[in-house]
Amino acid sequence: MMHIYTVKWGDKYGPEYVNRIYKLCCQHVTRNFEFHCLTEDPSGLHFDINDIPFPEWNYYEKWWNKMHLFDREVVTQSGEKLFLDLDIDIQRNINDVLDFLPEDSLCFLRTHWHDIDKMREETK
Repeated sequence: MMHIYTVKWGDKYGPEYVNRIYKLCCQHVTRNFEFHCLTEDPSGLHFDINDIPFPEWNYYEKWWNKMHLFDREVVTQSGEKLFLDLDIDIQRNINDVLDFLPEDSLCFLRTHWHDIDKMREETK
């Protein structure tokens, strides 16, 4: 079973972004998957999305909340996992991404539209 995750924190992205990514996965993934959203506010999420609350002690802000994806006490599902940012667009079938065997590694997909050097400077 593939587990697909998003992280929504604060009000920059509303539940409509999570629901949109979920619907795109339903259209473009033909494998069995469960969809999860780590969030402090699950209101407005599609009923088939499993909301995972941040821990009560959460002190992360903004994109740092993605660190919870590595916490086994927060993300308890076993099996393969895929994280998708809320601002992406899935345009065609992504089964090849799901079928890739990383051999117990963390893998990243590089996007041609991001300037890696600029992103590095902005996140220092």
